Amino acid sequence: MLEYLSEIIISQRERFSLQPIITKVDDIHPAEVERHIDSIRNSITKATSFCMPPIATSATMDFGIDMLRKNVEVACGLATVGKEGHKG
Repeated sequence: MLEYLSEIIISQRERFSLQPIITKVDDIHPAEVERHIDSIRNSITKATSFCMPPIATSATMDFGIDMLRKNVEVACGLATVGKEGHKG
């Protein structure tokens, strides 16, 4: 899927990038989370160079959601990114 989307970006000369979201991280055994996320990151990098770093999220463990919201705000022009990170 990422390869297909990258081909569209290249062929249509669109000016955007892809934001992979790794959801349901809480379903992975805690000792395996880092290894799985690294594996997914490597697969994304092999598939396309048009992706931003993936954001890992877990609603039940309450992480990644704030970063995802901030990235959406920036992408929609509702906030900007400064030297210290996201600013709105």
